[in-house]
Amino acid sequence: MGNIKDALPWYADGLRFECQPNCGRCCHTGEVGPTLLGSDGEHDAEKLAKFFGWPLAQFIAEGTVASPYRYPNELGQVRCLPVINGTCVFLGDDDEGVAARKCLVYESRPRQCRAYPWFDSHLATPETWAKAGLLCPGIGKCRVWSFEEIEAARATVHWEFEAFTLGM
Repeated sequence: MGNIKDALPWYADGLRFECQPNCGRCCHTGEVGPTLLGSDGEHDAEKLAKFFGWPLAQFIAEGTVASPYRYPNELGQVRCLPVINGTCVFLGDDDEGVAARKCLVYESRPRQCRAYPWFDSHLATPETWAKAGLLCPGIGKCRVWSFEEIEAARATVHWEFEAFTLGM
């Protein structure tokens, strides 16, 4: 009979990660994929609309695009953040205009962004984690995230398809 440690994922002892200043590599959709707007109570689109002081309908019309993914028609509207030349439109300069590769909506960023890099595709094996580290210079750096912290962050991107829809 195996011990309980054998049943835990390979990262049970935690992993090192910390976002690196002026990086923004995860904001390039060619590396991570489009940022889908989902819900964990308040929909990401609602949070971003409030951030800009816009009505939700205006933000959806002017601040989002249709998802490039195919979903069953009954799911309704699935939206994502727009990109320009493969980069999220909200990755920009700091307040002084210095090219800082800074998230301009950081406090209201979508949960997909908040959960990076704790995606199943990155955590599948030590090799997939190392491959993710080739894209993200924060992987393997600084503080150790505990297994419990990783699982909590990972759970935020385990969406049912209905969490993506806006019900509009």
